[in-house]
Amino acid sequence: MPDATPRVVDGDVHATLTLTISKTAQLLGISLSKAYEAARLGQIRTIRLGTRILVSRHRLEEIVNGYVQ
Repeated sequence: MPDATPRVVDGDVHATLTLTISKTAQLLGISLSKAYEAARLGQIRTIRLGTRILVSRHRLEEIVNGYVQ
């Protein structure tokens, strides 16, 4: 059975598991157009839910920390 304890992300137990492209760009310190381009090129893996494009916070942390499969 999975642990039901909320995961603390950036010191915030209420942080979302996914980020918008806009928030991703902000966290990476890049422009919004560069973030969309990186998502389009597959450099940032995305999750599509209807018309929404989201980025896994965990996957983004892996990219930044140098772990990419």
